[in-house]
Amino acid sequence: MNKRFLRAVPVFRSVRYRPVVAGLVLLSSQLVTVGLWFAMPHMYRAEALVLLEVTQGPAQVVETDAKANVIGAKLSLLRSRLLTDRVVARLGPGGISMLRGMWSNLDEPRPPFEDWVASVIGGGLMPATENGSFLLRVGYVSPSPEFSTNMANLFANELVAVSDLLNRGFDRYADRSYEQAEARLRQELLVAQRTLAQAASKGVMSDGTAIDAALGEYLKMSQLTTRSVRAYVDGQALSSVAGQSVDVGDKLDDSYLTAQRSRLADMRNQQAEAVTSMGAAHPVVKALDSSIRSIEQGIRTYEEKRRQSIALAARSKGQVVTQLSEREDDLKSARLGKEQLYKSYETDQQNVTSIGDRYENAMLQHSMMALNRDVPRTDSRVVSDATIPVDTWFPTWYYYFPACFVLGLINAILAAYFLERRDQRVRSKDDLVAIVGVDMVDTLIKTP
Repeated sequence: MNKRFLRAVPVFRSVRYRPVVAGLVLLSSQLVTVGLWFAMPHMYRAEALVLLEVTQGPAQVVETDAKANVIGAKLSLLRSRLLTDRVVARLGPGGISMLRGMWSNLDEPRPPFEDWVASVIGGGLMPATENGSFLLRVGYVSPSPEFSTNMANLFANELVAVSDLLNRGFDRYADRSYEQAEARLRQELLVAQRTLAQAASKGVMSDGTAIDAALGEYLKMSQLTTRSVRAYVDGQALSSVAGQSVDVGDKLDDSYLTAQRSRLADMRNQQAEAVTSMGAAHPVVKALDSSIRSIEQGIRTYEEKRRQSIALAARSKGQVVTQLSEREDDLKSARLGKEQLYKSYETDQQNVTSIGDRYENAMLQHSMMALNRDVPRTDSRVVSDATIPVDTWFPTWYYYFPACFVLGLINAILAAYFLERRDQRVRSKDDLVAIVGVDMVDTLIKTP
């Protein structure tokens, strides 16, 4: 039988020629499947449900970042070494002793006991989540259904407890911040109150019902100074005109000068009449001339005295104006200083009010933190404890047995096929056609 014939043998035809071989292989594979089912370790998966809260609790001060991935953070915390160590500590002395005995039986070099225990206990953890849901499935897989149930509940409860501890730690930090802020603001408030008391002791507060006395005095002095300056300017102008001008007009006139000039005019008239009637050399004319010169000299002397008097009055007014200006400046400086003190008092008062409000807020927050110190701050809670699983998680019979049956059937067909390839017997007309290479015309039946 050549290779062409062997290649022409159909696969499924070999099962018809080798039914016993195919049946034995299938039967043996199923027996092995059943044996492995009972021999291999069965894994059980228990699952506890934890609901994550996204809203802030009424007693929690530190808010969760709105951009944070809550599910990812809780999954990281669930797989963390911190949570695993707390679960190991909850196993008790008996569980620790058993694990230490298992660790002692390991070959050298073996890892540290704490790392090995963390890897063994945490290795069975299988959490799961769903998109759009804040329900976290805390699953644990182990050969013992009771152990997987206990571990799933332990991990779920420790996740809630550790979340509460972390939130409490954040709030304790905030509590210390409020306490420090309260102490600092208390000192600032005391300093501000002392400063305000010192400002109030200087008598700078206005009653708001009438004009301040210092302000009224300053206004009166300002008006007096203005009038004095005006009088000084007028007197200075008059003194300047009287001292520099030859003809001052009537600026120096008074009743005495008016009488003297009237008398001088009369005598000049008399002199003119006497000169006309008696001549210039007449003694009467001479006497009148002497009287006129005496009156003119008296007028000039009096005018000079008037000029000196006006200049002296102007200088006196200048001194008065200087004194009034200095007094006005003093009053102005005192008023400005008092106004500055009053503004400083208002600033100190506003500072006390602002610090007092902040101190009251910090004290209120600190008091609320003290009252809510023992209130739970967990942002997750167990909504369903894990129950003891009835069916195995791995292997599962409705996957295991059909898959093993299909594999056994494939092995049976392949076994019959390979055995048939080694057999060179002609079993049918198809085998003969394949060997000869020509078409078959008819079949002769041999009769006895």
